[in-house]
Amino acid sequence: MVLVTFFLLFFCCCPHDNATTVKGVVVDWQYALIITTRITVTGPDGTKDISVDENGSYELALPPGAYVVTAEAPGFRKRSIKLRIESEVNKTLNIMLDVVPQKPIKCPKGALCL
Repeated sequence: MVLVTFFLLFFCCCPHDNATTVKGVVVDWQYALIITTRITVTGPDGTKDISVDENGSYELALPPGAYVVTAEAPGFRKRSIKLRIESEVNKTLNIMLDVVPQKPIKCPKGALCL
């Protein structure tokens, strides 16, 4: 029984030998960090959700396979990127998000609007 428990804990909780580290930062078009970003990774093992840290950075370990990485933050357009992970090859995936445009201001005829 102890051996079975150890086996389950080892394979479920420990990172796999062929896992790859994916890390990066999330910025806007002026390279300002977007610290409110939520990263969703969808792949062969399901979906993982993480938040970026106070430096706009994220890091996670993924086994080899094909993934879709989605970044979204309030006030920005959602961006999805396809990513293929090879065994033991670390990846850097920096993401730039576009600001959602504001609605144009309607200026009454004859008025000066800035």
